Amino acid sequence: MATAPSGDVPSAGRRFSFLARHSVFGVLLLVGVALRLAAAVGYQPAFEFNGDSYAYIRLSALSEPDQMRPAGYPAFLRLLSETGADLWVVPTVQHVLAIAVATALYALLVHRRVAAPIAALAAAPLLLDAYQIVIEHFVMAETLFAVALVAAMVALMWSRRPSVWALALAGLLLGASGLVRTIGVAIGLLAFGYVVLRRLGWLRISVFGVFLAAPLIAYASWFNSAHGKIGLTGGDAAWLYGRVAPIADCDQLDLKPEQLSLCSPHPVGERPDPSYYVWDRNSPANNLDVSADERDELLRDFAWQVITRQPADYLRAVGTDLGHFFKPGRPVGPQDWPDATWRFPTSDEPRYLHNSEPLLGLQGDDHPTRTITEPWAGLLRSYQTRGFTPGPALAVIAGLGLLACLAALPRIVPAGLRGGDGRTRWHELTAERRRIGVDCLFLVCAGAAVTVVPAATVCFDYRYMLPLLFLLPPAAALATRQGHLLVVAWRERRDAAETSWRFASGTGDADAHRPFELLEPVSATRPLPPVVDVDLPTLPGEVVGGGGTPGGHAGDRPRDSTDARSTDASSAGAGTNTGRSATTGSGGSGSGGSGSEPTDGAPRPSAGGAPLPKRPPGATFETRERRRRPPVSLGPDARMPTPGTLPAASSGPTASTGTGAGRTTPGGRTGSPAVTGGEGQENRPSRGNPSEAQEADWDPPTMPPGRTGSGEPTTG
Repeated sequence: MATAPSGDVPSAGRRFSFLARHSVFGVLLLVGVALRLAAAVGYQPAFEFNGDSYAYIRLSALSEPDQMRPAGYPAFLRLLSETGADLWVVPTVQHVLAIAVATALYALLVHRRVAAPIAALAAAPLLLDAYQIVIEHFVMAETLFAVALVAAMVALMWSRRPSVWALALAGLLLGASGLVRTIGVAIGLLAFGYVVLRRLGWLRISVFGVFLAAPLIAYASWFNSAHGKIGLTGGDAAWLYGRVAPIADCDQLDLKPEQLSLCSPHPVGERPDPSYYVWDRNSPANNLDVSADERDELLRDFAWQVITRQPADYLRAVGTDLGHFFKPGRPVGPQDWPDATWRFPTSDEPRYLHNSEPLLGLQGDDHPTRTITEPWAGLLRSYQTRGFTPGPALAVIAGLGLLACLAALPRIVPAGLRGGDGRTRWHELTAERRRIGVDCLFLVCAGAAVTVVPAATVCFDYRYMLPLLFLLPPAAALATRQGHLLVVAWRERRDAAETSWRFASGTGDADAHRPFELLEPVSATRPLPPVVDVDLPTLPGEVVGGGGTPGGHAGDRPRDSTDARSTDASSAGAGTNTGRSATTGSGGSGSGGSGSEPTDGAPRPSAGGAPLPKRPPGATFETRERRRRPPVSLGPDARMPTPGTLPAASSGPTASTGTGAGRTTPGGRTGSPAVTGGEGQENRPSRGNPSEAQEADWDPPTMPPGRTGSGEPTTG
């Protein structure tokens, strides 16, 4: 039986690992594709919304901007109509774009090191929400708006420092999103603030701002040439009037005679919804006998008076509408847009304000026939009863995004992450945590903009909450990454503080049981320079210890009786031997002068003229670093040493001045004399020598017979 080449085994293993890692997203992606295929088969050719869909198709054939709707989505429809395809191509392309948007979100989160299952869950609302699938099947601008916004998000958030080209692309996409839906202008301003907070440099910020403003300025100039005023649309006054007309109390307003007819004759609790005051032919706004410019001025002044003189009523109305987004189910009130508009219809003859009954073809002159195919349509209707993102879940997701923003603020960093002086600063947070905090802040603010602005200026409609499906879940996914980084940082700081305390106190693992709150990190003190011990190669008849007992010990090394090195410290280069103590005077003189020893292996001449043995072949120098231990003062009942009062190590040489007589340790060994500096040398302070007052409370450990302070065996 033939076997695969050995080189294919790693490749197959990598493919299996890739599939296993992304299996959750793969399953969700397949389910999302299946639901969209069922919609394409069950409802042909597309859904059209009475009013907006007709206007978009008709505007796609015109060459001037409309006063009520921007020209971004009509331009998209015109591109599709150039292919010669029928109406079915619009929902088909929009379904494909939605799948691409979900995949891009997942790729972005995985690239940002979010766990693959969590990233898949963040993309799940966009893939599986039935209301999202319905809006993709409509000839409406929401899907194209989502594509532009998510593409800009990926360009901005993919790299830690986006390139100039990436920022130019992101600015262009966000500017174009404002031409699809005017709320994109507000998100573009938020994105500009996001780029500033990222501290990307003035060049990148300027490039982003220029490309963000360029399409908006160009379109505003075109709009001005067509309608005589600068703007993207001209219907903002009518929308704002429709928002406040249901709550207006004309007795509290100072109205002009021309504005008196704008007061609704119905009682406040019995007035129609805001859309009536905008679109219905019987609306007071549509019966003003004035020019269009005067009409807009009167409507804008009326709305502004209601907002400023009835702020409580206005805020209550806006807050009530926003509360619908986060309630269980899909509740609607008497003044809300009906939820049935965005459900899969049960009949091919829809009701008013539902799917448009006569379809308008993509070419503008044909009327396709609507068909509903079972059982696919019935399956989708059943699925939509439960298959949507619950409002409370969106509230929790938004809360997670806000927590990720707060976790990047220095004032609320846990005590375990604070510096040694107890204060926190921006530079103490890692760049990744700060970056995630800014990302989540932008996503949450963008989600607030796409819901608050329509509720405050237009009306309540569940389709305005659909952008939350691709703004809030990524913020929650990044919040989990933020939490992981906080835990890792806390553990590292805890371990570092515990290690520093044990090292400084010399307790090793003896105090491992002590709680972290009792450990005082030594990072608050000024760090001392490291001390380098140099282990010299061992020569025949000589034992050298790293920081061991210096000269003056009988039996350490056979000395020639005429060896004069102990009597001439200045000629021996005493200051250059690190790890051995060199002294002046007589008695107990150290083996100084190692810094002036030949390094080429030549014999070292002794004072008597007899050459010393050569350095053994292959001998090398070994260096190791250690930090100085500050002196301590310990009492018999001391429990926890603090920085600045730590015991000195007993293994190093003890320093003294004078003739160099060393202090005798309990092990019978003689301590090291002090270095008072030979000719041209500075005095060297003692390293951790306990004072007489300290000796009463602290006894150095007893060295076993035959060992030096450094642990090296003695000879003699």
